[in-house]
Amino acid sequence: MKKFGFEEGKNQDRVVRIFGGLGDHLCATPMLRQLKKEKKKVVISAIYHPIFAGNPNVDELIFPDEEPQYAKIDFRDLYRWAFENGFSGRLSEAWCRLFDVKYDGDKLDYTIFPLERDWVKKQFPNADKLILISTTGGVPVIQYADTERTGSAGKRTHTKDWVKDRWEVLVKEIKAKGYKVMQVGGANEEQIEACDVKMFGISYRLTMALLEQCKTWISVDTFLGHGGHAVHKPGIVLYGATDPKMFGHKTNVNIYHPEACLSKDCVQGGEPKFQWLSQALDCKKNGNNRDCMKAITVEEVLSKLEPLL
Repeated sequence: MKKFGFEEGKNQDRVVRIFGGLGDHLCATPMLRQLKKEKKKVVISAIYHPIFAGNPNVDELIFPDEEPQYAKIDFRDLYRWAFENGFSGRLSEAWCRLFDVKYDGDKLDYTIFPLERDWVKKQFPNADKLILISTTGGVPVIQYADTERTGSAGKRTHTKDWVKDRWEVLVKEIKAKGYKVMQVGGANEEQIEACDVKMFGISYRLTMALLEQCKTWISVDTFLGHGGHAVHKPGIVLYGATDPKMFGHKTNVNIYHPEACLSKDCVQGGEPKFQWLSQALDCKKNGNNRDCMKAITVEEVLSKLEPLL
């Protein structure tokens, strides 16, 4: 962590464990902000802990395998709590409710370092003409370029996928407007051939720096939607099995057609609390038809994109 300006130390009192995907990590930052306001020393254990590097509300970062050195690990299961309590608010509010602290809004804290900004400027001097896309839940997860600590973005959730052919058409239409399109994602991402640049498996911290300097972005419900909100870069999120009222942000353009679900026994046809289990349901009872995602057309996305350009 020294390369990102963090001083490491040891706190034998309390470690807060953050779990889940990268978006879950970012959405936990309002809770950390409140813990700090309560003048508590905040030590975080997280798989993706570099996402918190530079966060002024975090005193110390550790990897989960360092937990035995500490006296108390405070682990609370966010999704279990939300499910059991029928919670239907935003993900960032859920973290605050889970840890019994005040919720002061959906502002997500994130620090981009000069080294990261300089990398984008050097590699992509015309980043303001670049539009990022992310087509699945397979986001960049390499921790550091010079270490062996790499991770998996988590289980790919097909219910969130849009139609590949529509991505190809969309990218071609965007390029016709004079913009370049970069696809970001995991190392095994399915490629959208029409993209000008494919950046698979790069550090998610560099992806955040790209988000900050690009023109805008388009994504399914995955890390980019939370990251764009955190760095104040509005974009478009294509929602299917998850509800933007829970997993989205008002600063983004959220396209969502729950009425298109024909199954009615998938997540869209059930109670709000089942949204918290939507990834596990995986649209199985409807043969993974993804009616809600198929209801999103290229024309609709282009119409929502125009004001962002």
